[in-house]
Amino acid sequence: MTSTCTICSKGSETWRYGGLACNACATFFNRNVVKNRQINCDSSGLLNNRNCYDKSHCRSCRLSMCYAVGMKKEIILNNIERRKTSIAQKSVVKLEMKVEEDDMKQIVLYNPNLPEIVIDRVILNMRKVEDAFNTMRFSKFNPLTTSVTSLDDALEGFSKLSIEYGEMPGWPLEYTKGYTDADGSFEENIKKRIVAGLDTEKFTGNRKSWYFCNIVFAIEYFKSFDVFYRLSSKTKRILAGKMALLCANFSNYYFSMRSKINLKEKEAIMFPDGTGPFEGMETVFPKQYEAAVSCIKKLRAMNLDENEYVLMKVLLVLSPSLDGASDSERALLTSHSESYAKILFSYVIARRGRHGPRMYQEMLSCINMINHRTKLERDIQVYLGALGWFREHQCPLLEEIVML
Repeated sequence: MTSTCTICSKGSETWRYGGLACNACATFFNRNVVKNRQINCDSSGLLNNRNCYDKSHCRSCRLSMCYAVGMKKEIILNNIERRKTSIAQKSVVKLEMKVEEDDMKQIVLYNPNLPEIVIDRVILNMRKVEDAFNTMRFSKFNPLTTSVTSLDDALEGFSKLSIEYGEMPGWPLEYTKGYTDADGSFEENIKKRIVAGLDTEKFTGNRKSWYFCNIVFAIEYFKSFDVFYRLSSKTKRILAGKMALLCANFSNYYFSMRSKINLKEKEAIMFPDGTGPFEGMETVFPKQYEAAVSCIKKLRAMNLDENEYVLMKVLLVLSPSLDGASDSERALLTSHSESYAKILFSYVIARRGRHGPRMYQEMLSCINMINHRTKLERDIQVYLGALGWFREHQCPLLEEIVML
């Protein structure tokens, strides 16, 4: 006896595209994958998928639920590729027959270099994801610290990178009153800067809490990868919590390295709105400031381009150790990491020639350096979490992440 479709609650579900769904939902999923539609959520992500769909029949949330039940776009895309291959083979046969009939000179058909095609396609897809990530950073999407109650809440549904929020107006911004003051002890200045980064009253209109938003944006970036949907809920939660600060830091370093503001005056971490976390505190936190600046200088010295950056970024996202993951999940993540590492190596060799092997090793060393620096930063956050600062300022997501 068939059961009612868990997505639309209407038709009888059968096994379609790797998940259980009715014919109507399967057709809907197929159509959206083939046409690669960008669908905005009717509630802009404020409601969970089920409530939003039940309320307004939101197509974005219906698509998210299709993925949630296990439906995979790769099955559809592979079917399309097989059809294309079949058509191409028939065309080659027709061409060869025509050559024989016309008694023409021999024509040699060279197959394209498959590895190069794969590398180009992967890098192109990574660049598209990165463009969407940067668009979100510059957008009107401005989640408050109280809006995301847990990692499970942040991981629910489809990635919001495809949603068009519109560009945030009025940037660059001036610093809020008192932000750059450096009076008080070391601990008092740390607390003041943390409080300034989490005070919801200060982040209205076009001012974002980058301390919090960078973590949310990193999680949305993680959710855009197919491997995300092949992990258990437990592993998703642990990996998302561990990779969020790594992703946020590396994004900040690369953005700051390319920032025109840094080229004018001093080297420093910069956010898209023109503000920075160390402004006014360079002499108060000299070790932290110099460590961040050293990462920016390292990227500049390597002359890192956008393609190398996006590949290094995904290697960082996949780098955290996952003791609680199953053997199959660890094998899956290792396989993905090795594949991206090979693509990075091939690209670096092609771009940099005889200097390629050395520069590739420098990039891996840079990944280790960012992991080390992020661990030191995380240790401070664990201390602050133990003191209850994140709970005091109503930021449950950061509290959960630092205590993982």
